[in-house]
Amino acid sequence: MTPKFPMPWPPLNTQAKRSRVVLWRDRLLTVLAWLALGYLARDVGRFALDEVRELLGYDRGAPPADLAVMWNRVAPYLVVVVILAEWLALWALTTLHRERRAQTRPQPAALTLAEAAARAGTTEQELQMWRSLQLAVAHVDAREHLVVEYPTPTPESVRRKPAVAVH
Repeated sequence: MTPKFPMPWPPLNTQAKRSRVVLWRDRLLTVLAWLALGYLARDVGRFALDEVRELLGYDRGAPPADLAVMWNRVAPYLVVVVILAEWLALWALTTLHRERRAQTRPQPAALTLAEAAARAGTTEQELQMWRSLQLAVAHVDAREHLVVEYPTPTPESVRRKPAVAVH
């Protein structure tokens, strides 16, 4: 069964109303994240600027960087990055393998109405009535029984005709 109006993927709600507090919080956190990244990359920026100045024929602003010292500072972070990348790749392959294995298995046979009613702990008539409802809330109560709540029809709702959508 395909929906009448397929949703675009990913299902982003771009028209949602956001409060000013949330909007300014997001902007502030974004600016702070960029400032933190700039602070952490300050040595690399200085090193790159000095290299560009030397290529253009100007004097370096600082003595040449000691690459061994820079590497010793960065190496622990690179180890963490490699470990996390391997972990991500492992789980991606595991998920891919699981999905491929699930696609090759045959679909189980559909339950009959009697089997579905027995699994839900109800009668066939009640299950059929639940399936025909337009609005219902199903939940499991404290005694672990399936409970389906639905609005009872009022005389006004029975007399009202359903709205017809004009396209």
